[in-house]
Amino acid sequence: MSTKQVDETAATILVIDDNSCIRTLLARLLQRYGRVECAATVDEGLQLFRRHEPGLVITDYEMPGRNGIDGIRAMKALAPGVHIVMLTGSATRELIDEAKREGAFECLEKPFELDVLRELTARCLAC
Repeated sequence: MSTKQVDETAATILVIDDNSCIRTLLARLLQRYGRVECAATVDEGLQLFRRHEPGLVITDYEMPGRNGIDGIRAMKALAPGVHIVMLTGSATRELIDEAKREGAFECLEKPFELDVLRELTARCLAC
């Protein structure tokens, strides 16, 4: 039986989503790009953000408590250069514009193609 070696230079990716199925899916999808940390709320995500300094954050918009835009603001205040992709099931032009004004690299409307997220992840981590 072989064990998978963790590349210590690989980026950390933070996934914030209140839906455990989405978190699990995204963690499995993104583990090829680096270590994946998962949180169910913005506040939990901010704790992990401070601890792991991720190179990429993928956050849902609608969650209990603070929403994804609140998270984007807080994370950009801590690390202005971090790439953040926001996911939403209720995309409006206003919401997308606000997310981008606050620093989101991209917004994806659910459901989205997994290949699109893979490509975005690769682009974000290459910067």
